[in-house]
Amino acid sequence: MTTMEKKSLPKVPEDANGEATVSPLKAVKITNTEGQLAAYGPFFLEYALMSEYNLLRKQRLPGLYVLPSEKSPLHWFGVLFIRQGIYQEGVFKFELSIPENYPDGDCPSLRFTPPIFHPMIDPDTGVLEVKKTFSKWRRGSNHIWQVLLFARRVFYKIDTTEPLNPEAADLYENDLELFKSRVHECVLSLKEHLYDPVSTDDQHAIVFSPWEEELHRSVHFSIINRKQVYMYFIITTITLIQCTTNPLSVDIVMYSQCIPKFCLLLGSMISIHHQAFFSRVDVLAMAIG
Repeated sequence: MTTMEKKSLPKVPEDANGEATVSPLKAVKITNTEGQLAAYGPFFLEYALMSEYNLLRKQRLPGLYVLPSEKSPLHWFGVLFIRQGIYQEGVFKFELSIPENYPDGDCPSLRFTPPIFHPMIDPDTGVLEVKKTFSKWRRGSNHIWQVLLFARRVFYKIDTTEPLNPEAADLYENDLELFKSRVHECVLSLKEHLYDPVSTDDQHAIVFSPWEEELHRSVHFSIINRKQVYMYFIITTITLIQCTTNPLSVDIVMYSQCIPKFCLLLGSMISIHHQAFFSRVDVLAMAIG
C-alpha cells in the first residue's frame, strides 16, 4: 500500500546567484507564519493587486485613467475628466494609496493633487472621504475599482453630510450660484496649471504636455476614429448580410461609401498599432476639449 505524499508549496523563486527573490513590497501580515507560506506574503499581495488592476480595466469607467507607480504597486496615479454637471471640464489628478496588508486591512485612500473645492474633499490635503462609504473593507466583496467609481460619482452626486469642507457644503446648500462660481474658478485654476512639472520623479506619474504634431497626431487619430471604424464595420456587415438575403433592399450608395471609408480607417489604425509605444505616459491635451 503506497502512501500519498503531502502536497506543499514550491520553494520561493531564486535569482541567478541562488538567493531567494526579494519582492519590492514589504511582507504582509499572515495568520500562519510557519513554513514557506510566510515567505509568499509579498507575492500574494502583488498577485492580488494585479487582479484588481485587471478588474479595473474591464470596468471601462468613462473619463478615468489610472496607472500603477513605477516604484511601488501600492501607489497608483490617476486622472478624472468630468464631462458634465457642475464640475464640467474638470481635469483632476489624484493618487491612490493601498494599505500594505491589503486586502485584509483598511480601505485604500485617495488624494486629489492639488485639492479641489468640494464638500467631500479636504481643502488642505486633498483627501477624499471614502471611509464613510467603505467603513469596513471586505475581501472578495470590495474592490479598488469601486473606490475609483465612487471618486467619479462624487462630482455628479454631491453629498454634504459630514463634510470635510464645511464652507463648500454650506454654499452648496444655501447659495448654489456662489458654489457654482467657486467651482468654476477652481476648474479654471487647475487647467491653467495643467502643464506644470510634477513633483515626483516617478516615470509612471501622469504628465500633461502641450500638443506636438509629430508625437500626438497618430494617437489622436486612433482615438477619434476608432468609433468610426466600428460604425462602418457594422454598416458594412449588415449590408453584406442583406446582399445574401434580399439584394433588392441594399442601399447601393451607402454601401459604396462605407466600404472605402472602413478600409481606409482600418488600414491607418493597423499602421498606428505597429508604431513603438512611449515609455512615458502623456495624456493628450486634445482630450481636455
